[in-house]
Amino acid sequence: MNGNEESAKAILSQVLYITLATVGPDGLPWNTPVYAAFDEEYQFFWVSASQVRHSQNIKATHRVAIVVYDSTAPAGTGKGVYIEARADEVTEEQEIIHALQALERRGWKKPLQEVMGASIHRVYKAVPEHISISPVGSHNGQLFDTRATVDLKEKKMNKVISKDGTPIAFDRSGHGPALILVSPATATRSAAEGLSAHLAPHFTVLAYDRRGRGDSGDTPPYAVEREVEDIDVLITEAGGSAFVFGHSSSAVLALEAARLLGGKIEKLAIYEPPFIIDDSRPPVPQDYVPHLNELIAAGRREEAVEYFMTDAMLVPAEMIAQMRNSPMWAQIEAVAHTIPTTAPSWEILWAAIPRHSGSGLLSPCPRSSWSDERVLRFFTTGLKRW
Repeated sequence: MNGNEESAKAILSQVLYITLATVGPDGLPWNTPVYAAFDEEYQFFWVSASQVRHSQNIKATHRVAIVVYDSTAPAGTGKGVYIEARADEVTEEQEIIHALQALERRGWKKPLQEVMGASIHRVYKAVPEHISISPVGSHNGQLFDTRATVDLKEKKMNKVISKDGTPIAFDRSGHGPALILVSPATATRSAAEGLSAHLAPHFTVLAYDRRGRGDSGDTPPYAVEREVEDIDVLITEAGGSAFVFGHSSSAVLALEAARLLGGKIEKLAIYEPPFIIDDSRPPVPQDYVPHLNELIAAGRREEAVEYFMTDAMLVPAEMIAQMRNSPMWAQIEAVAHTIPTTAPSWEILWAAIPRHSGSGLLSPCPRSSWSDERVLRFFTTGLKRW
């Protein structure tokens, strides 16, 4: 952690009042001090009457700016923390209790019944979207305020051990019902940071590295069932049940996990599963997986990634050239050895969907046990078609 981040943490710890700026639906600004506390995720909490102007502005627009500043510092030496955030009234009882506990740690105690029911007071929270500090700069001997972005959250990696002994690395953030994010092909948990931050105000988000990727281990031979066991151990870590979200090939894995794990997955959301149900696109080559494995075994990761992109994903050649020059390409190459493991997930999906025998894709397959009514309900309500 750098000096600016240490300074920002010190300011936030020492100053009990924040200056809260809001704007109403009429565009008029309003500014007020409030006694506030924050948690380990640097979500800010305070108690205000619901009818006062800043509470009404938050209800209408949700946009706030916060300044925390030591007003006793001599001129030219002070530093302030500046925060852009979204603010909301806290309505779930468990999160209200969490907020009151944070406030009590700062010396201000409020009974639960005084912020719920018929009480005029409510608990509010602000979830930062950008935090900066104002170190003092100089130009030709003249002092001026600058702005330096800071990241105050501690990056703490967690690990669980899957049924076969494989360590699975994950990040946990937010508060609320547990939600597990399953990464698509070529992605690690770091790709989910933006989505996790967006969901954290509403869920306890677990973003993990699928086996063989990032900080997770890998135990051959690969099997889809082992990946389902990884999700299962994460659900146990989350308290025994969870929501699950899968994107692209991981949507198929999420569906299979819902089938095998039953009621442990309370709700399922899937986006862009790789359906190939007609002749609207050519099938992948018959030797797709063996050729991928040959390239990877020979250390030709770059060629393996290009083969996956062109022959499976149908990415145009001109776009491949652009991708090679981006930071994303090196990240994909790092997990190229896991690309063949997405193929079994696709095969599960293909076996689940009836096809016309003349489609020329794969031999007609019977429906899999996804025909179970419960799983089909997940499928029809969770799918967003592309």
